[in-house]
Amino acid sequence: PEPLTFGYLDKAKKEKAYLVTEYIARVMDAETWLRKKGCLRLNEGLKIGLQIAKGLELAHQKGI
Repeated sequence: PEPLTFGYLDKAKKEKAYLVTEYIARVMDAETWLRKKGCLRLNEGLKIGLQIAKGLELAHQKGI
């Protein structure tokens, strides 16, 4: 999977910074997923961690 693309607002113009992402239907947050399915297997956790790292790297490259 590819990292999600995202936009952001200049925090200098607002008191509180926030992130705006597009809506993705039928997606569960991590807390709900874990409550319904239980613990992740190691390989699943590593895949998710890698996706998060790629997204953070992309944000860093864009100066976010």
